[in-house]
Amino acid sequence: MEEQRAAGRIRRRLAEHRVGETLRQAPGAKTIHHPYLSGLLEHSLSLMKLIVKVVENYKGIDVDLLLMGGFLHDIGKVYEFTFDRAVDYTDAGQLLAIWSWKWRW
Repeated sequence: MEEQRAAGRIRRRLAEHRVGETLRQAPGAKTIHHPYLSGLLEHSLSLMKLIVKVVENYKGIDVDLLLMGGFLHDIGKVYEFTFDRAVDYTDAGQLLAIWSWKWRW
């Protein structure tokens, strides 16, 4: 039940802030890892696949919570980067650390 409420909250927040729309296109970084369109989504999916494999070794782990964390851990990057023509930092992305965006959630 708690997972359903959390999932509902995330869906509403993604819709409210149009984050879901941007997330489908956002790069994972400016350079090095996933620095291309849709790279952030690919990075998050890759991490979630890793989580599914790792949790097999642990009993009593809340897999849903870990998967949610894997999906949301870099969500602030949708505000950090601009990617109209090339991947670059937004003004906010240059001025504020990425963790400050995470707290907006």
